[in-house]
Amino acid sequence: MATPATRVRALCLLSASSLLLAACGNRSAPESGADDTPGPTPPVLDRSCDQAAFPSTAWTLCEAANFAHLGEAPLEGLKPAFQVRQLAQSAANLQSLLARAAADPSWFDPRSGNTPLTPVCAGGSVFCVGDPFRYPAVDGPDGRRFFEQEAQVTPVLFYDRECARISGHVWRPRAAAAGARLPAVVIENGSVQAEEQAYWWAAQALVRAGYLVLTSDPRGQGRSDLYSPRLVQGGNLDPSTFWLGLVDAIDFLRSTPAHPYPWNQDCAGTYPTAMTAYNPEHAALDRGRLGIAGHSFGAAGVSFVQSYGAPGAEPWPGRLDAVNPVKVIGWIHI
Repeated sequence: MATPATRVRALCLLSASSLLLAACGNRSAPESGADDTPGPTPPVLDRSCDQAAFPSTAWTLCEAANFAHLGEAPLEGLKPAFQVRQLAQSAANLQSLLARAAADPSWFDPRSGNTPLTPVCAGGSVFCVGDPFRYPAVDGPDGRRFFEQEAQVTPVLFYDRECARISGHVWRPRAAAAGARLPAVVIENGSVQAEEQAYWWAAQALVRAGYLVLTSDPRGQGRSDLYSPRLVQGGNLDPSTFWLGLVDAIDFLRSTPAHPYPWNQDCAGTYPTAMTAYNPEHAALDRGRLGIAGHSFGAAGVSFVQSYGAPGAEPWPGRLDAVNPVKVIGWIHI
C-alpha cells in the first residue's frame, strides 16, 4: 500500500474562468517509487483585482466586471445555436440511457431505484445536458473536437461500498509523453441536479493542463444507481455519499491489475452488469500527486475527505492505501 511521506492539505479554487488547482503543485515529498518529473506549468494569474484597494475606482471596476459574468451563461442559453445543440444532445442522452437498459435490463432492476426519470438527470435531458458543446462528436467552444484531438476518455463502471453501480469516465491527455506519470484529480459533483457532464468543462481544462481526471455520478444522481440493493440512499438523503463515495472513487482511480478495485470484488454478482476491474489508465498515474475537487455538497465532501488521518480525526477509510493519499483539494465554482 502507498504511504505518502508528508501530507499537505492546500486549498485551491476552481472557477469557470480559471483552474487554479494546477498552480498548487505538489509540495509534499513524493512516495517511494513515484515519478518526480515536474508537474504542469502553473498558469500566469492576473491578481490585480485581488490587490485593488477598497474603496477605489479599480475595486469598483473589478466588481462590475465580476457581476457582468453572472449573466453570461443565461445569455448563452438564449442563443438559437445553443438551444438547437442542447435539444439534440438532450434527445441523444435519453436515447443512450434507454439503449443501456435494453442491453442490460438490470439497470431498471427495482433494487436500483432507477427509471427513465430517476435518479434526477438520469436521462441527461434539457437542463441536465450541461454544456452541449462539451460532448464527443461535436466541435467544442474553441472549434476543436476535444474527445478526438485532446483526450482519451474511457467510460468506467464500478460498485461503491454499498454495492450501488457508479457510472463515470477516466480522462487522459493525448499529448502526454509515452510512459509519463501524470498528477490526477478526482472531481466530486454537487447534489441533486448536478450530473457528471455538468463538470466536463472542468475535466477538459484539467486535461489541457496535463492532468489525469476521474469524473462520475455519486450514488443517487445521474447515470449511477439511485440507491443500493439494501436501499441505502444516495445524494442528499445520505450525505456520506459525498465523502465515503469520494473515497471509493479514489480507490478506483488508484486500482491496478495487481491491486484491483476491492468493492467490485466484494459486490460481485449483485448485478450482471460488467464492471471495470481497475483504472484503465493506471499506468499513467503518478501515485504521489493526487488532488480532489468538489462543487457545492461535493465541496463539503472534499473538505471532509482531506481531514481523514489528521490528528484527532478518523483514519483513512479507503482500502488501497494505508493513509490518506490526497495532497491538495479544490472547490469548483460554477
